[in-house]
Amino acid sequence: MSGHTASDRQPDALPGLTGGIADPDSLTGAAGAGENAIELKATEGLSQGQIVRRRFVRHRGAMAAMAVLALLVILITTSIGWGPIPGWWNKNYWSTYPIAVAGGRPTLSVSLTGGIQIGEHPFGQDTIGHDMFAMTMRGAQQSLTVMILIGVLATLIGVLVGATAGFFRGKVDTALMRFTDMMIAIPVMVIGLVLGHWVNGASAVTLGLALAFVEWMAMSRLVRAEFLTLREREFVEAARVAGASSPRIIVRHILPNAVGVIIVNATLLMSAAILLETALSYLGFGIHFPDISLGNLVSEYQSAFAQRPWLFWWPGFFIIAIALCVNFIGDGLRDAFDPRQRRIPSKRKMDRAARKAADSGSSPADAAVAAALDAVEVQGEPAGDAQGEPAGDAQGEPAGDAQDELVGEPQGEPSEPILTVNGLNVDFYVEGEWFPAAIDVSYEVRRGEVLAIVGESGSGKTQSSMALIGLLPLNARVSGSARLSGQELIGLRQTELQEIRGAQVAMVFQEPMTALNPVYTIGFQIIETIRAHTAMGPKQARARALELLKLVDMPDPETRIDYYPHQLSGGQRQRAMIAQALVLDPKLLIADEPTTALDVTVQAEILALMRDLRQRIDSGIILITHDMGVVADMADRICVMKDGRIVETGRSRQIFYDPRHPYTKLLLAAVPKLELEPVPDAASSPPSTESSIEADWSGEPVMAAEHLTLEYPRRGRTPAFRAVEDFNLTIAPGEVVGLVGESGSGKSTVGRAVVGLLPARSGSIKVAGYELNGIDSAGLRQAREGVSIVFQDPGSSLNPRLPIGQSIGEPLVLHGLAKGKELNARVADLLEQVQLPASLRNRYPHELSGGQRQRVGIARALALEPKLLIADEPTSALDVSVQATVLRLFSELQREHRFACLFISHDLAVVQQVASRIAVMSKGHLVESGSAEEILLHPREQYTRDLIAAVPVPDPDLQAIRREALTGTD
Repeated sequence: MSGHTASDRQPDALPGLTGGIADPDSLTGAAGAGENAIELKATEGLSQGQIVRRRFVRHRGAMAAMAVLALLVILITTSIGWGPIPGWWNKNYWSTYPIAVAGGRPTLSVSLTGGIQIGEHPFGQDTIGHDMFAMTMRGAQQSLTVMILIGVLATLIGVLVGATAGFFRGKVDTALMRFTDMMIAIPVMVIGLVLGHWVNGASAVTLGLALAFVEWMAMSRLVRAEFLTLREREFVEAARVAGASSPRIIVRHILPNAVGVIIVNATLLMSAAILLETALSYLGFGIHFPDISLGNLVSEYQSAFAQRPWLFWWPGFFIIAIALCVNFIGDGLRDAFDPRQRRIPSKRKMDRAARKAADSGSSPADAAVAAALDAVEVQGEPAGDAQGEPAGDAQGEPAGDAQDELVGEPQGEPSEPILTVNGLNVDFYVEGEWFPAAIDVSYEVRRGEVLAIVGESGSGKTQSSMALIGLLPLNARVSGSARLSGQELIGLRQTELQEIRGAQVAMVFQEPMTALNPVYTIGFQIIETIRAHTAMGPKQARARALELLKLVDMPDPETRIDYYPHQLSGGQRQRAMIAQALVLDPKLLIADEPTTALDVTVQAEILALMRDLRQRIDSGIILITHDMGVVADMADRICVMKDGRIVETGRSRQIFYDPRHPYTKLLLAAVPKLELEPVPDAASSPPSTESSIEADWSGEPVMAAEHLTLEYPRRGRTPAFRAVEDFNLTIAPGEVVGLVGESGSGKSTVGRAVVGLLPARSGSIKVAGYELNGIDSAGLRQAREGVSIVFQDPGSSLNPRLPIGQSIGEPLVLHGLAKGKELNARVADLLEQVQLPASLRNRYPHELSGGQRQRVGIARALALEPKLLIADEPTSALDVSVQATVLRLFSELQREHRFACLFISHDLAVVQQVASRIAVMSKGHLVESGSAEEILLHPREQYTRDLIAAVPVPDPDLQAIRREALTGTD
C-alpha cells in the first residue's frame, strides 16, 4: 500500500486552540479506522424503517432464505389450495389412488438431457395409494400454522412477562419469576403431552394456541435479564430526566436494544415449535387423521423406512428447509435492527481489495490520511524537509535524539534494545476498502526504559501496539517488522504468539473491570496464568500469586487473593491486573491507558508502583496514554502519533520543553494545567473563569440542598448504603460550582439526586423552585423542565438505536414544545450551537467521535433551556485536545444561555477552568467549600491538600520535584 509523504503546506493556526480549524476532534482521519471504524453512509431523508429494510436487503443469507421460504410457502399454499386460495394440483390428501408405479415410488426425475419429468405422483405414494405430494403439502400447511402460532404468541407472552418483571422489579418481578420457575420445573414434553391429549384430534390452530402456553418461559427469562441490564444504562436515565414515562422508556429505549435477543430467540422458538409438533404427532398426541401434519407423516411411516425411504424424504426436507430459512431470516433481522452490526469479510474479499489498491497506486484512505496530516502542519514548522522527507537525520534516526544535549538530558551507556519496531503498518478492511490505522511506525524500547506513545483516540497508538502480539480483529492486516530480542513477531502463527504472550510480552489494559473475568477470583486468574506457562502445582502457583500481589503492594494480599474483581476498588483491580501481567517476569510490558479511569490519588499510587516495578523487574515498558501529566511523571522517551504516523519522537524533556512538530505543540497547549500560584491583582476567581457570567444572588437560588442525606435502598440481602450525609450546598443562577472528590465520595450521587434519579432519605433539596424530597411524579416532570444532565460517558448516555437528531429532540417532544418542521429546525439549531453540522442528525452515536458524542449530549441537555445543568465528569473520557474544545464550548454556551451548573469532576485542573466556586467531598461528606482561589491556593483540610498534591503536571522537572516532596524519593 502506498504511503503518504507529508507536504510542506501549512494552515494558518493551531487547530482548535487559536483559530483555524475549530475542532481538532473532527479531524478523525482514516488512520483511525480501527476495530470500530465504519464508512459513514448518507442516510439523509431516510426513516428508521427504510434504513432497517436497506440493511436487511444487504444480508445475502437472509435474502436467500427469504426467497426459498417464499417459494415454499407459495408451493404449500397454492398446490392443493388453502382456505379461499384454490389449488392447481388434481389430487387430494385423503383419497386413495391406484398405485401408479410398483411400490409407489416417486415419479419426479431430473435429467441433463430431458429436463424435469413429473409423473402422476411426483413424491410417490404410500402402500395404500395416498398421493404423497398432496399429503406433504397439507402436512406443511398444518405445521406452519402451529409454528407461527407458537412463535408469535409465545414470543409476545415471554416479552410481556420478562419486560414487566425486569423493568418494575420488586414484588412484581418476584411473583412473575416464581410462576415462571414453577412452569420451567415441569418438563416441557410432559406439559406438551398433557395439552396434546387435552386437544386430541383438534385443529392445528387449537394445538398451536395450547402449545404456545408451553414455550414462553425461556423467552421471558432472557428478556428479563436484558431489561435488568438496560434499565440501568445512562441513556435510559437520560430519558427519565427528559421526562419520558415508563411505557415510553420500555417501548422506545429498552425494547429496541433488546430486540436482537428477542429475534434470535423467536427464530429458535419457531424452529423448535415445528419440531415439538413433530414429536407430539410422532407420539400420537398431535394432529390426527383425516387431517395430517409433517410430524404425523413421520410418525405414520416410521415402520416403512427401510422399504420406502421416500415416505420420509419429503416431510423431512420441508421440516429442515423451513427451520433453516427461519433461522437465516432471524439472523438478517437481528443484524438489520442493530446499526453497529458489521460482518467480517472473507479473506478473499480483503485480498482482492488489497490488489485493487496496489494496482491503482493508492486508495481513498491514502487521500484521507494525506488531508489529515496536512491539516495539523503549521506554517513555519514543517514536519520534514523541503523535499517532504520525514523529520530526522539522513540515517533515519528519530527526530529529537540529536538535540538531547540541548536540554541537559543525562546520557548513560545505552543498553541493547529488547524491542525494535521498523516500518510497522496496520490496516483495517472496512466496507470494501483498506483503511490505515498505523503507517510506517518505527521505534525502539530498552530494558528499564519507559517509552510513552501519546496521541488522540484514533491516532493508532493502541492498534500498533496490539499488532505486536496479534490481538487485532480478523479484518486487520499487519506488515513491517517488530523484533523482540531478535525474534520476529510479525507473521507468527497464533500458537507461537501464545507462547510469547504473558511469558515475554505482557499487557495491562485500560479498564481492569472489563479485562478481569467477573466470575473468578483474582487469585484464580493469576494462578491460571502461572499454570498455563509453567509446570507449577496448585500450591506453588498460589504461593507465587501471593508473592506477586505483595510485589504490587496489594493491601492484605492473603485475604484479597480470594476476592472477586467487583469486591476490589479501582486501584486494587489495577494492581491485580499488573500482578497478573508480571507472572513470568516479561521482557516487555504494554500498559494501555493504565490510569485513565482512576482518581488522581489512586493514579498517583499506580504510577508510583510502575516506577518501582521497572527498577525491580528491569523490563521495558510501552506506556500508551493521552494524559501528558502521566507522561511527564513516567516516560524516558516519547513518541507522538497523529493519524497513524509518528510525527515526533525524542526524550521526555526535549518533547516537553522543545517540541518541534505543530501537533505536539497543539497537544501540550491543550493540556489543562492546575495553576497553584496566585495571580497579582486578580479577582477572587482564577483567570480561567473570566468567561463565566456573574452569579445572580439577588433572587432565589437555582439549587439549594440543606442537611441532605442520600441512601441507596436495600436490595435483597444487600443492605441499604448511605452515600451522602448532611450535605449543604447552594447554587445561584448563572453560577458554576465545581464538585470534586475521589470515586465513592458521593459527588455523582448528589448529581443524580438533583435531577430526581435518586430520592432523598432526609433533608431538603430544592431545584428550580421545586422541593424534590417527597415530590410526586407529575411534580417531578415539571421540575425536570428546569434541570438537565450531561453524563460522563457520551457513548453510553445516547441510545445506540436512535439517530442523534431524535435523541436531541426527544425532550422537546416529551414536553410538547415542538414537532414536525419546528422540531427539525430546533434540532438543527441545537447542533449548530454545539458546532456540529445539521447533516449529522441522522448519524448513530457509534458513527461519531467521542468529542462529537459529548457535544450531542450537551445539545440534548440544552434543548429545554434549563436553569441548572448537571455536568457529571463530562470530559474525563476525552482526549486533551478534544477536552479543550468541549470546555471552551461549554464556557461559550454557559455565557450565552446563562444557566447555572454543578460541574462534577475529579480533575482539579478542569474544574479550575470552568468554576468560580469549588466544593470538596470525601466519603459522603462535604469537607470544605469556597471560591476556587481559596480552595486551590489555601486549602484548609488535609484531604484537599492531598487531592491537589496528587494531580500530575505536564512538566517533567516540576513533577519530579512534587514526587520527591510527596514520597521522599527521586
